Parts: sequence; C-alpha cells; structure tokens
Amino acid sequence: DALARLEEDVLARDPSTVIVLLGGNDLLRHIFEDVRDNPLLAGLRDDLEEAAENEGYEFEDVPLIPREETFANIEEIVERIQESGAEVVVVGLDLSPLSRSVDEQYAALAARTGSALVPDIYDGVFGRRALMSDLVHPNDAGYDIFASRIAPPVACLSE
Repeated sequence: DALARLEEDVLARDPSTVIVLLGGNDLLRHIFEDVRDNPLLAGLRDDLEEAAENEGYEFEDVPLIPREETFANIEEIVERIQESGAEVVVVGLDLSPLSRSVDEQYAALAARTGSALVPDIYDGVFGRRALMSDLVHPNDAGYDIFASRIAPPVACLSE
C-alpha cells in the first residue's frame, strides 16, 4: 500500500528528510499467526482479537505477506526516497513477544541503505497501558516518547 502511494503522498512534496515507519500491519498479521494456535499465548491472542474487533480490523482480511517481501518493499521505498535527494530515518518496530529478529532486519536495512536508524520505537511503550490507546497504538504520552526518539537523528540530518 505504501509503495503504491509513495510518489503522490511523499515524493511529490519534495521533502528533504523522510521518516519511514512501516511494516507494522504486516508484522502484526504474522504475530497473530504465531499466537493463534499456541495455547501458552491464549491471553495475547484474545487481547489481539479484542483490539482488532474494537478497531474494525480483521486479521484474516490482511494478506499474510512474507516478512522478506515486507522488508524488500520498505527497502525499495527507502531507495526511491534517497534517489529523490531526501535523507531517510528508518524507524524499527518489533511487536513480537516471540523473537527480536525483526529488530535485526530493520538494522540491516538501514545499514544497507545508509539510512539513520531508530531501533524498536515501541521499546518500553508496547504493552504498557499508560502509554497505549489500545493494544497496538500509542496514546499521546506514547507518541511523545516516539517523538523524543526520532528527533535526534532528524536533527543530525538537518545540520
């Protein structure tokens, strides 16, 4: 979806810096698949289903895109932004309670493209009710933390 909208929504505005925080829906769909049939994670599965229902979101309606394809799409987006002359800050997110390998994929992508990296933006935010508006989205306090993590690399690129 983001790849299809890149030209009109981003590149047409001729930005100097672009913050790329993508992959959450694809990764969330994988998490749902990982926990769906695991009896040890029934509580998390139920929480995910409840949050999805509250948002009118059906996991089965979201295509199960291979992680490799998700990251290839993000990398193509980053490269196209860079080709336009803009600097890129890649923002990683890892919502999975089962693996930290997604962090490594964001870091590798940032290294390959020479982008600035904000690792796991949700670290210390995800799962903390005081910082979340629902199971997936931060509230204002959570977004304040996001902003404080993104601001330093953006400031460095602006110098």
